[in-house]
Amino acid sequence: MNDIVNEKQISIDFYISKYFFPLFEKKNILISFAVITFSISFGVSLFINSEYESQATLIVEEPRSTITSNVDKEVGVKNAETNYVIAETEKLKGDTFAEEVLKLLPDELKEDLKINLKVSSQIIEGFKDIIKKILGEKAFKALKSFMGKKIDPQTEFMQNELLISEMKRRVNINSKASRAMVWISAVTLKKETAPILVKSYIDVWMAINIEENKKGIRNELEIAEKQRTDSNQQLLKAEDELIEFKKRYEIPADIKSIPDTSIQLEMERLQSKLNFAKDRFVFMDKIYLETRRKESGVIGNIRVINPPIIPMKPLINAGFTIVMTGCMIGIMFGIGIVLVLDFIKGTIRHENDIISTVNLQVIGQIPKI
Repeated sequence: MNDIVNEKQISIDFYISKYFFPLFEKKNILISFAVITFSISFGVSLFINSEYESQATLIVEEPRSTITSNVDKEVGVKNAETNYVIAETEKLKGDTFAEEVLKLLPDELKEDLKINLKVSSQIIEGFKDIIKKILGEKAFKALKSFMGKKIDPQTEFMQNELLISEMKRRVNINSKASRAMVWISAVTLKKETAPILVKSYIDVWMAINIEENKKGIRNELEIAEKQRTDSNQQLLKAEDELIEFKKRYEIPADIKSIPDTSIQLEMERLQSKLNFAKDRFVFMDKIYLETRRKESGVIGNIRVINPPIIPMKPLINAGFTIVMTGCMIGIMFGIGIVLVLDFIKGTIRHENDIISTVNLQVIGQIPKI
């Protein structure tokens, strides 16, 4: 008899009878679970915000601290070295850089950053808002105090730290050092604010980059300014000495020659000293102005290839995913319950059930069709 069972081929009819018919008979259970889980997941999805991403592409050129000449423009600017690109990328990921970016962000974007992108956090905050609206602000605080949660007002420092932490999670910075290229992307809950966050990173980076390029020329400017100030003081001193000398001997300002030889020599010496001081001041003033011109002509070595734009569609539609996942879980749960109940009931749905039952040591009565 065992040979008969082993040789018996299990056809598609067996699976239809064993699994399809129970599900068809109990289709109301499946529909009920699907509707229940759909309703729950749809309600939960209302708390989930869509995410929008904007990205910018930049290229890092070789650093330069002087005005770009026409020759350089014809030849073309070289890309920065690998180590320089890596260092710049790591600087963008630092907390200090994020603090500078936070200062430029508008209030609307700061409010966006206060919302955590984690689905669980958004759901919890959504339920909290509903409870707060139902109970009121005072009752909600009393409930939190009763549950043992302290409500300490956050300081501005702590709020900024939380915003910086959330901003660093949302901003992704990648680079390819061999090609001197950097990609900055940011995710926000409003499509209008995504390019603003990326643009803020770019603006701060370019501003810092220009300041770093100006450091070398500023040392020259400080030296030139100091020497210009010294030469101006020497010029004023020489003028005062000559004026005082002429006052002492009552010599008119337009007189260049006098009969007294000793007085004439002293006056010529003072005049020569004045002329030398004047020439030196003119020379140092020219150097100072030239250095200032160089400083104003210093440009950054960060160039934007593709600027950030407003995304047209969301990056992730978490709400739709939650609804579909909830429906699938409900259907699978319903299928499991129907099949388990049918197995416990021991309903005979195919001739293989009879053959299997006969060939087993059955305790009790064999079911009848």
